[in-house]
Amino acid sequence: MAGIVDIEAAKARLAELDAERQPLVALIQAAEAYEGVVGKSLFERGTITVRQRPKQLSGRSAPVLEATEKAVAELLELMGPCPTAMLATILRDKPELNLKVENVNNVLSARLSNSAKFVGDRTKGWWFADRPPPAQPVAAPPAASASPPTPWPQSGAAVASLNPWSKPS
Repeated sequence: MAGIVDIEAAKARLAELDAERQPLVALIQAAEAYEGVVGKSLFERGTITVRQRPKQLSGRSAPVLEATEKAVAELLELMGPCPTAMLATILRDKPELNLKVENVNNVLSARLSNSAKFVGDRTKGWWFADRPPPAQPVAAPPAASASPPTPWPQSGAAVASLNPWSKPS
């Protein structure tokens, strides 16, 4: 006698639903585990909250930065605007500046960039932020020569005679 419900078809559909259920159960378990680490449930809030780590202090102390600023200020007063490489060469061996690293130029440049007292210019070097750079002397115009410049040759034979790699004709 045939039943009202096809039992075999129902059992097959139940197996399909169980197969679909397993990934959803795993997802719920992962979300619950994550909820314990982060805080509120992702599903309740709709956003992820991340705990802020305490700010870690860098290895550079304030006295080192102040000593660097003082030493660079003294050099700039004496020499005028200086590029990083020149400053690093002069200051490299000062123990109070703690520049005993591989990339002295990078460290010094980072310190000066983080200081409000100095401003860098790639063409002139470092200078004080609160002062205009010293004026560069204006180059004098070239003196007028007594004889006019020699004109360049315009034709082939004359040009070939000036070329050291050309074959003589």
